[in-house]
Amino acid sequence: MMHTTYKTLVRHLSIMTLPHEGQLGFTTRIPGSGSTYKQRFSSIKVGTEMIAFKPKNELKLARNGRPLVMVSMGVGVATIRPLILAFLADQTGIPKLVNLNVDRDGSFVYEKELRAVPPQYVNDWVSSRTEFYDHLADYANDRDHQFYVIGSDAFIAQNLQFLTGRGVDPADVFIDRPEEIKAKILNELKP
Repeated sequence: MMHTTYKTLVRHLSIMTLPHEGQLGFTTRIPGSGSTYKQRFSSIKVGTEMIAFKPKNELKLARNGRPLVMVSMGVGVATIRPLILAFLADQTGIPKLVNLNVDRDGSFVYEKELRAVPPQYVNDWVSSRTEFYDHLADYANDRDHQFYVIGSDAFIAQNLQFLTGRGVDPADVFIDRPEEIKAKILNELKP
């Protein structure tokens, strides 16, 4: 068996639960990955001790009377789930929330849980990047929207470029990274 250092088993994971749920949850895709991390992770049993360090959340719901568009790909919706649940529990200051998620398989994480919702909440699930960017362009055309972009560094950079290229103010785009990371990405996007 290959020797694995603990450092190779450290990952940044997004918490997908709220405090009142009484558990710490996160989501990752296991099938199709041959990484040592995913192999070890898939063998974990309920009750296995794990160490979580540096838990924090970069995202809070903006409750300023503007509609919100949550933008993610695949399991990225895990980071958005607690925000959606917080909105469903208290819609104060948020006239509408859209969950725009692209998943080429067409099977959306938390699909059953997020189906029964009020009319102020919209699931906009698409299965292609082309359709995803068509929908995102429509939301960007409405300057009242604010955007939450969740995903890999490349996904965040692509969508920041897409949104700001359509005139969306960078201050109206929130990412699940510290502000200095957002500023660095925006600086790298400058021609």
